Amino acid sequence: MTPAVDRKTKTVFFVAGNPRPTFTARSVPATTCYTDSMVAIDLNTGKYKWHFQYIAHDVWDLDAVSPPILTQAKDKDGKMVDVVIHGGKTGHVYVHDRPLEI
Repeated sequence: MTPAVDRKTKTVFFVAGNPRPTFTARSVPATTCYTDSMVAIDLNTGKYKWHFQYIAHDVWDLDAVSPPILTQAKDKDGKMVDVVIHGGKTGHVYVHDRPLEI
């Protein structure tokens, strides 16, 4: 999927798909870290910053298929903050902070 580049935090956000093309419990490895996830990478160094896995051990084909979107949203105190959002096959829209430092 097309990544989103945040020049302010110098971060590239992308989503990762399924661990395998077939979806039986036996065919999906038990450890599938980073699959079905939003992943944040440092723009300058290429180093890993963080990730959030939407579906662990995906045997339902609920991988991340829509591009990340950089925008702003209100936090719990009503203050506007920078976020990256992703609409997943799960039917949820996931909203993640875009912190300057991790």
